[in-house]
Amino acid sequence: MRSSVAIVIPCYNEAKRLKVGQYKKYSDADRSHLFVFVNDGSSDMTLQVIQDLHHNHPQHCSYIDLPRNVGKAEAVRQGLLSAFDMNPDFAGYWDADLATPLETIPDFCR
Repeated sequence: MRSSVAIVIPCYNEAKRLKVGQYKKYSDADRSHLFVFVNDGSSDMTLQVIQDLHHNHPQHCSYIDLPRNVGKAEAVRQGLLSAFDMNPDFAGYWDADLATPLETIPDFCR
């Protein structure tokens, strides 16, 4: 039985650093994962980048737009509150820069 997983990705001015291709590739695989991107009041094009991800992968990518920067901890908290509404089996957060590869998510769930 597959587990549902919600992963919060806090984003502040990540438009140029967000590895969109890796998120798309991971989302295109047969997984019941949801990425909840939280735009933390970015002043660059981050919101547009994550809106595009949502538009192209609506079952796997959602987003929250915080109008002003509230800090990483609050962005993660807001994202987790949204993720919990979806009642996943597992929920957590990942850094936007993918210092930890997405492919390790199943290991964390185990």
